[in-house]
Amino acid sequence: MTAATLIVGCATLTKTAGGWLGNGASAPRAYYVGVARAKLYRAPDVSSEVVGELALHDGVLRYEVEGEFSYVKAEQGGRSGWLQSAKLIDDLPRASQTPVSAPDAAEPTEKPESETTEPEAPHPPEKSVFDPY
Repeated sequence: MTAATLIVGCATLTKTAGGWLGNGASAPRAYYVGVARAKLYRAPDVSSEVVGELALHDGVLRYEVEGEFSYVKAEQGGRSGWLQSAKLIDDLPRASQTPVSAPDAAEPTEKPESETTEPEAPHPPEKSVFDPY
């Protein structure tokens, strides 16, 4: 990463590929929302005004952390505000390895009454190697 430094009065600014950063500032970090309908607040406090909601797995950039809150901006739609940090996740969960297939439309889901059979009697359970009787 290329960086340049500029001294302005008492402040030192650093220009990175993402732009100019002040003292102690760092580039925003990408996260995902880990809950559905996560509330965005105007201030880092749950009693603050709700300014929006984010959906499950929305991508956000976190710019600042204050206590248990993070100041985030949504990648889609540009909504921004304070979100409880516990509602952020680093990575999206993996999709299920076993795909769930829908029932085949050609197969009927119920058999006609003429094809129904009586259920078999249950089989007694097999003896366990741990059962002394």
